[in-house]
Amino acid sequence: MPESETDFAEVIGQQHVKRAIEVAVAGSHNILLLGPPGPRKSTIAKRIPSIRPALTLREVIETTKVHSICGLLNEEYRFVSTRPFRTPRLLLHILGGEGRGCVSYLAAGSSFIN
Repeated sequence: MPESETDFAEVIGQQHVKRAIEVAVAGSHNILLLGPPGPRKSTIAKRIPSIRPALTLREVIETTKVHSICGLLNEEYRFVSTRPFRTPRLLLHILGGEGRGCVSYLAAGSSFIN
């Protein structure tokens, strides 16, 4: 899968938010960013994949299996080598009620819901 095109180091300011995200990523914890429109929650969240560690061999195999079952592999991508990152727009889509659900193939990845 393509590498992240955004880098967490590009975020200027927001030190308390950046530190919370770094701690959450380091411990493989969930994080919820709440607040009014404008303080750059989306900009920061989209850069989280750039600070996640590389997949272990076991995670590569597990993630590739799930992607294969979901029909997400093709001739160009025969295995998953980076952590999945999705930005679903609808809760229904996340739960799999319409099309492919995101939760099933994000076991080793990240999801950002705006």
